[in-house]
Amino acid sequence: MAGDRIQRQRHQNLADLVDRALPFVAAGTPRRLVQVYNGGNMPSEPDHFYLTNPAYLNGTEAEGGVGSPSVDMSQTIVVDVLGKPPSAGDYLTAYAVGGRWVAELTTTQTGKGCIQFLGCNGSPLSGITVIIYDRSGGNLLAGPMTSDANGKVCPNLSSGNFWVDPTGSYRFPLDKYVWIAQTFGIPNNGVGFWPVTLQPGWACCPTVSFPLPTTLYLTVCSQTFTMIASVINAKIQGWAPEGAEPATITTDHVADVTNCNLGGWDGMSTSIQAVPFWIQLFCPSGPSSLPGTVGVCGIGHYNGRIGAFDEFAICPAECTGFGNAYTCCSGAAGPGPSVDFTLTGTIGETVSLSGSMPASMPDGCVFPPAAPWPLPCPGSAITVTN
Repeated sequence: MAGDRIQRQRHQNLADLVDRALPFVAAGTPRRLVQVYNGGNMPSEPDHFYLTNPAYLNGTEAEGGVGSPSVDMSQTIVVDVLGKPPSAGDYLTAYAVGGRWVAELTTTQTGKGCIQFLGCNGSPLSGITVIIYDRSGGNLLAGPMTSDANGKVCPNLSSGNFWVDPTGSYRFPLDKYVWIAQTFGIPNNGVGFWPVTLQPGWACCPTVSFPLPTTLYLTVCSQTFTMIASVINAKIQGWAPEGAEPATITTDHVADVTNCNLGGWDGMSTSIQAVPFWIQLFCPSGPSSLPGTVGVCGIGHYNGRIGAFDEFAICPAECTGFGNAYTCCSGAAGPGPSVDFTLTGTIGETVSLSGSMPASMPDGCVFPPAAPWPLPCPGSAITVTN
């Protein structure tokens, strides 16, 4: 039958055409998995040649199995990277194109790790300028970048150790921290906390988010005291006169007594003497208020006929410590009770505060309760500066 013969011939001709075409089908483009490394002159722009090592994937071929790259560092493959510049350590798929190995980086093959800058009491440090290099004196990888409101810089780099430079020209409070470029590890996810330290002469109070000077100058009764901070576990506990606890303050109208006994005082005769003086400053409760306490040693005359104290005075320096029924001190050369005062003004990079000396000490130091005795220069100005 002629029709069947024609159909068989056409089918055979088509089969022969396919058989003749198969040997000429192009083979798949050769490709390799490679890892980028820095050979000392690594570029930072796309469409440049990068040095790579061939990489192979090991691991258990099962669902959930982890691939384990193995890099052959004995071989170097030069790859022209298009799209985006890679970072040292990145894995790329390189294709043989036109006699060259070529890779195209179209998405960011990096982690989401951040650097976080935290200052006093964990307060975020916003505005830190950061530049990141692959190593000291090496290639720029990221930056300049600026820490955000949370104190974070997230450079979109794969995890690893980098040369991070946070130095810059800063204002208070950032200028009171030490900024030095150093090798720093950035995680693949989460944050790495920058090791923040303070400039000499500055420390943190647990009550405010900015650093404060460790040395202040307090003036009262026309005398100036250098107040040095007590710092425990990197936290300021307060400021007290330098060197001596207590200090001494030159005071008028101090009772002239013998053996610290007001029974020998005529109630009128006084002199100018140095008296034990305790004054402390505490951490501020806000940006404009600083509390303090002040005290001296007091002396009272107990009148047995009336069963009470009938004379009160500021105690001269020799009348300190326990063992004398007429004195009110805490022991050694320490004053007894104290009275609170408050200074107001500016607290920050500049400290400028003022207040007034209280009029008298509280009562209740000795039994029966003693009436208040005066403090030096009651009502006079107290100023504190740095």
